[in-house]
Amino acid sequence: MALDGKVIAVTGVTTGIGRAAARSFARQGALVVGVGRRSDRGEQVAAALRAEGHSMIFVTGDVTRPDECTRFIDTAITAHGRVDALVNNVGGSGTPTYVPTVDVTPAQFDESVALNLRSAFFCSQAAVKHMRTAGGGAIVNVSSCVGTQAMATQVVYAISKAALDHLTRCLAVEYLEDGIRVNTVVIGGAMTKQSARALSEVAAATHRPVPTAETLPDAVQGTDMDSIVDALAFLCSDASRGVTATAVAVDRARSAGAVFSAALLDALGGRWNR
Repeated sequence: MALDGKVIAVTGVTTGIGRAAARSFARQGALVVGVGRRSDRGEQVAAALRAEGHSMIFVTGDVTRPDECTRFIDTAITAHGRVDALVNNVGGSGTPTYVPTVDVTPAQFDESVALNLRSAFFCSQAAVKHMRTAGGGAIVNVSSCVGTQAMATQVVYAISKAALDHLTRCLAVEYLEDGIRVNTVVIGGAMTKQSARALSEVAAATHRPVPTAETLPDAVQGTDMDSIVDALAFLCSDASRGVTATAVAVDRARSAGAVFSAALLDALGGRWNR
């Protein structure tokens, strides 16, 4: 998967998947331009990579705002003259993670839609304008298995991820002749601070101890970070030049129904051991 010399824009690089992707891409020779709201964390990631001899520019910005999306992509164009790939990684369910539908406030609704859909739409819009004139590019959206597998008390997160999946297909069809590939990586929960918080909420709700990676059943463990980053790299690279409008599931079979296995029922029933 040759990323050497490719200009890759990544959203949400201050933590989790975005940070892991930025580090991996830069170490593979990509010219990374990242964006995030926490300037201290973002600059720390970028400075560490530059100290290793790699390339990364960090932009402080909030990609739920269209003008910030444009500024982010324009920074990459100014620095490198093009954007070869965009990874729309920013997302989340807000706080708290699990909210019954009848209790969702307008503010919580707007926050989740902005994180999962609005950010990807307007970053993609800004990137497409440049990719069309450059002869093509790749856009990769980070989605979730709950976009297809319904989950109670996460309705806004789920429907915004479902919309993100369809955004992938719509953009892929609309810009096929422009050489722009658009794909989705579907994850089943990564081992991040956000997923750890969600797991703590489940444990509290069931009055059980917070489980660990060693005690969780396979069906409810998160996807390992290396697997997610490798999938993102593949879809940004020329190795996937024939792949578009596709959802690549890196989710421990959750999209196939593993979340409804006996292992999950055991876990939610308090029997955390495999």
